[in-house]
Parts: sequence; structure tokens; C-alpha cells
Amino acid sequence: NRMNTAGKNAIYAAAAGFGLNRYLHARAKRQVLVLCYHGVVSHRPPAAPYEFRNAVSIAEFQVQLEHLTRSFHPVSATDVLLWMKGRMSLPDWPVLVTLDDGYRNNYEHAAPLLKRYGVPALIAISTGYMGTPRLLWPDAVMLRILRWRERWFPLPDASPFAMPEDYPARVALSRKILQWCKAVPV
Repeated sequence: NRMNTAGKNAIYAAAAGFGLNRYLHARAKRQVLVLCYHGVVSHRPPAAPYEFRNAVSIAEFQVQLEHLTRSFHPVSATDVLLWMKGRMSLPDWPVLVTLDDGYRNNYEHAAPLLKRYGVPALIAISTGYMGTPRLLWPDAVMLRILRWRERWFPLPDASPFAMPEDYPARVALSRKILQWCKAVPV
């Protein structure tokens, strides 16, 4: 995880150094940037990075909102819809913030920061999960693979599969199973 962070930081620094950031920012002046978040958690534990791959910490989210309000103009989903219908214009460098899974942390952690910075957001809520202990199916699959305690994992055809012991191999298996599930025709 530290290598990923170091690599990303090196790429960002190189892009900034070569002026790529300024170029792309100027080019996108009239385009709507859509930022898709999933979760905002109190902190991301370093021991389980994959389990929090789609989340940012409260501190990270706050820094990102500060940057957004300095460098962009946050707009609402309604603003974007009206703009698409030709009924209103948007300011330069518009940005729409979305939270896509409707986790409780969107309400507990993200909403207060969005309100503080005056950033409208579109929060998609999975209403069938409200008030239940159930997880969204991709999270349930991923956690089941990562936390499986038995040596063998039963496959759908009832054949046993030797469960990898190390975390990176379980992450790879989790990703593979999620891709298989997503490819199943409905």
C-alpha cells in the first residue's frame, strides 16, 4: 500500500512539474467533473487496505473539499440536469460530487463536511438495506473471502478450493470472484 501511495504521489508530482495539471484544468473549464465517492470513514486502517479501497478518511475528504471549493465550482445534480436541458448555464469548472452506495458514513461523516463547505452532493441510497445489518453484495463477497477461516472454500459446484493464506492472494481471489459474479447473465 505504501508503494502504491508513493507511486501515485510521484506521478502527481511529475504531472504538476510538467504543467499537465494546469493544462488539463484549463481545458476542462466548461466540462462537468463528476467525483464519485463511496464512503467516508473515520480512518483507513493500514492492516486492511483492500477492505477500505472505496473509502476516504474524514481528513482526506476535508482536504479534497477544501481544494474543490478553491479550484472548482460545486454544482448540484439539479443544476447539471437543467444545464443539459439548456435551461441554465453552469459556472466555469463545475464539479458534481456523488456518494454512490448510501452507506451510513455518508450521513455521519460526509454530510456534515459537505454542509460546512457548502458543497451540494448526490447521495444514492440503497433503500433495501436501510435499517438492516445486511451488506451490499460486493462487500459481503469480499469480506467473506478475506475473513474465511477454513482451509477449504466451497465453490458453487460443491468442489473444494484451497483458500490462500496470505492477504494479497485473498484480495486477488476476491477481485476474481467479484468479476465472475458481475459477468453472470441476469
